Amino acid sequence: GTASLIIAVQSVYPPPPLPPQPLGPPAENQISLQFISPVWANRPSPAISTILQWGIFCIWNNSFRNLSGNISDTVNSNFQLNGTVLNYSLVGLLPGTEARCQTRMQTPVGWSGWSQQGPVGKTLSVCGNGYREWSDTEECDDGNTIDQDGCNRNCTVTLGWSCSKVIGKSADTCYSGCGNGALDVGEVCDDANLKRGDGCSISCMVEPGWLCTAPKSSPS
Repeated sequence: GTASLIIAVQSVYPPPPLPPQPLGPPAENQISLQFISPVWANRPSPAISTILQWGIFCIWNNSFRNLSGNISDTVNSNFQLNGTVLNYSLVGLLPGTEARCQTRMQTPVGWSGWSQQGPVGKTLSVCGNGYREWSDTEECDDGNTIDQDGCNRNCTVTLGWSCSKVIGKSADTCYSGCGNGALDVGEVCDDANLKRGDGCSISCMVEPGWLCTAPKSSPS
């Protein structure tokens, strides 16, 4: 008979790390991440499975300021590639920034492939800086933290006012008169009341899931 020889070839290059995960709680000017190495169960030798460095590549965007870019970095390490984790922070970011990152690892035999992109990480919004960064936390932002000027210190619209962006300005401009039944400057709707849940909000903006039509003539 004929003898056959089967040779098992095992890669000495590590598998890519897992996607980096955002860590909470969020902060105003940084995004914290956790890097996770894979479990390399059949590694050829512990001597070649030490993580010497992590490579980081992040794409970030701040749509409120029309800014975007990317960040590349490396971090020294001395961990065994066996499900270990490393915490890392993207610092110096502006409020309202979101970023997605991916990582790779360097071992004594070279670099692994890049991980998949991780979930989106976000910085917090800051009330009073003139930017309405996240709509779920700021109804308005007029650039100050003064109450009863249309946009309150916690960036909620003052009852009876409406706030809107003006071309050439980053901060909201607020107007009184919401709820009088007339479609005044800065209002998208005005149903002559200051109630929630009826289609036109207390800041005279159309509520989600509703459609408001303008009257043929404003009340006198």
